[in-house]
Amino acid sequence: MLTDFGESYVKEIENARTAKKSLTSLSSDSNTKTKESNIIKSNNQLLHLLRSLLDIGDLDHGLFILNHLPRWSCTSYREINTLLTKILAYIVDPLYKANSDLHSTFRQYELENPVSNRQLKTVETWNDFREETLPLLLHLGAFCQDRLLFMKLTRLCTHFMKKLSTNNDQQQQEDILLLIDEVLLPSLSLLDVNCCLAIELWSLIKQFPYDIRYGLYQQWYDETYRKTSQLIFIKQDVTDKTRAILRRITKDNLKTYSRQIAKMTHNNPTVILSVIIDQVQRFDNFILVINDALKYLSPLAYDIVCYTILHALTAPVSNALLPNYIDGKMSRETATPSQWFQNLCVLTANVLRKYPIDFTAILNYIYDQLRLETTCDLYLLRQIITTMSGVEVTSAVTTEQLEAAAGGELLRSEAAQFTAARNVKKPSIRLKEALLDNNLYLPLSIIIAQQRSCIVFKFGEQRIEHLKLIGSLYDQCQDTMVQFFTYLSNVLTTENFHHQFPSIDDLVLGFHLQVDAAFQISRPLFNLNIQVDRKLRKITTTIVYFSRQNSMNFEQQFLNQARKLHW
Repeated sequence: MLTDFGESYVKEIENARTAKKSLTSLSSDSNTKTKESNIIKSNNQLLHLLRSLLDIGDLDHGLFILNHLPRWSCTSYREINTLLTKILAYIVDPLYKANSDLHSTFRQYELENPVSNRQLKTVETWNDFREETLPLLLHLGAFCQDRLLFMKLTRLCTHFMKKLSTNNDQQQQEDILLLIDEVLLPSLSLLDVNCCLAIELWSLIKQFPYDIRYGLYQQWYDETYRKTSQLIFIKQDVTDKTRAILRRITKDNLKTYSRQIAKMTHNNPTVILSVIIDQVQRFDNFILVINDALKYLSPLAYDIVCYTILHALTAPVSNALLPNYIDGKMSRETATPSQWFQNLCVLTANVLRKYPIDFTAILNYIYDQLRLETTCDLYLLRQIITTMSGVEVTSAVTTEQLEAAAGGELLRSEAAQFTAARNVKKPSIRLKEALLDNNLYLPLSIIIAQQRSCIVFKFGEQRIEHLKLIGSLYDQCQDTMVQFFTYLSNVLTTENFHHQFPSIDDLVLGFHLQVDAAFQISRPLFNLNIQVDRKLRKITTTIVYFSRQNSMNFEQQFLNQARKLHW
């Protein structure tokens, strides 16, 4: 009986994966499938036995049956997941009350025991939660459709994650990650639209570093949506609805469709944003529209925007682009970026400028790509600096702008903006904080300066590229280096350069930079030393002046006293 039920469930999922249907048929089949799967048939003795065990509170034998069946195969039925959800909510409630940050007034309630003839064993510590409750939650999985239980689990995990900074319990962190991956994220996809759930879940996920967060998003998009027929239908349905919106969205109806996009991203952000990023790579006229359409997203969706962009940048390139493009990103004939790469870079820069997104991962991606001698990604850094700071690089520089570059901080910042002044104060500060908080401004400065030599020796010595292409790439690298150093000199203080940047000897001998690049990096240090020397000279001059004045006053007083004595 167990084998037949498991095989039929696996076959049902395989049929759902291979099915290719239109939007209308998928929607109707999804509703029909949901209704059919929520009802236990009268001849299914296995599910009736499991429900009876849960009715009497025999969780041990119920868990034994669940462990011998494919995960989520039984809990997709309404009678089972509803009863199991009530049992789990009752068991977890004492642990939630003891660790909740809510006021005591909101914790003065009592849940009714869902099992009438047996007292269920509740949990009061995380170890009890791991042993007694977590296995049942993993079997409940995506069908945790009770919003109250979802909120309790999220807040409970958030509370224990905040304590991990002191006790450093790795096992507890692994349990929380497993709960997010197997229960919270899949359940969010099947729940009704509720932005509060997404915001509460973000308060938990944001406590992890970006590499762990992005791993959860990748697992959510690549694996979770393939585990049940309901999730498969949801993914296809949301994909088709998103494409339908993108076919109709314009600047005139932007507000209406932006809200529809935001509404769907509360539950299935990875699916929707993947479709949007794919469309942007194909059509450049979508960039400004999509940039404005993302203004109603939740913080969780904004974080997934950054992940989706990185996923598109690192995706394998089509073999058709490799002969004519370097790494599929830069044209070998004109040294210009390919259409998809340029669209993605422009969208990335505009999104980072307009919305409060943590883009540490993008800066680390650029640094890692430069370490791998992938010069094409300098274009992404150039777009980010230009859009977020207003510092631009152009070949047509007037005499006035050149003279202004030798002035003070304000004059240099004004001279660096060759176009009309834009409101880039807040984005520029966010870019500076991202570079300072992650200690990336020094590694990026050095790796960009090293990239010039890499272009010459990688392409020139091997003679695999045309000389004109090498010269164009070298010029672009030089422009990016000047632009980056100009931005750093505008936003960083002299103390940042003094305490962090190595000396010019270390830059030339240790990091093997060319002399002009080393002097370009060390220029703020020279300015700092000149300012210190001027202050010392001014102080010395002042001390000498006052010492002379004091000596003259003393001599005058001595003469006056001598005259009084002789008179």
